[in-house]
Amino acid sequence: MSMDVPMHMWPRHGSTAGMQRRSWPGRRNFPLSGASATNRVALKLGEKFPETLIILNHTGLPSDRRPERLSAWSSAMKTFAQFPNAMVKISGLGLPGKPWLLEDNRGVILDTLEIFGLERCMFASNFPEDSLVGDFDTVFSGFLEAVRDLDPGEKRKLFVENALRICRIDAWSSGRGA
Repeated sequence: MSMDVPMHMWPRHGSTAGMQRRSWPGRRNFPLSGASATNRVALKLGEKFPETLIILNHTGLPSDRRPERLSAWSSAMKTFAQFPNAMVKISGLGLPGKPWLLEDNRGVILDTLEIFGLERCMFASNFPEDSLVGDFDTVFSGFLEAVRDLDPGEKRKLFVENALRICRIDAWSSGRGA
C-alpha cells in the first residue's frame, strides 16, 4: 500500500512524525500540506485510507487571489471535500508583502466553511510564519469577525471542539480543560 503514496508525502527523516512512518497506513490522522489539495495524490489518500482523517493544512494555500486562481483553489477544495475523512485547518491565509486583512480573507474563510461544512473545519495558528503579516490578535480577531454571524456553539466548534475531536485530543484528561 505504501507504494501508492509518494515518499515526498511522508514525514521527513528526523521529524517527530517520522516515528510513525512505518505504520502510516494504520495512523488515525494524517496532516497534509496545503498545496497538496490540488494534487491527485491527495485524492488517493482520501480514497485509499477512509478510516484515516486527512487534515489539510493552511486552507489549501490560496495564496494567489486572482479570480482564476481562486476558482481553481475552490474547485480543488470541492474535489478533496468529497471524501468524508477530509478535514481542513483554516490557517496560513497571509498574503506575501501585505498585512493580514479581513477583507482579503473573509471570502476564503466562508468558502471553506461552505465547502467542507462546519463539522470538518477548525481555525488554527500558523505562527510564527503568520507574524510576517500580522500579530496573533489581528489574525484571530479576523477569524472571529469572519464568523461573527454564527451562533456561539458553532464558533466554539470552529475554535475548540472540532480541533479536540479531529486531532483526538482529550483535553479533560490532560488537565487543560476545553
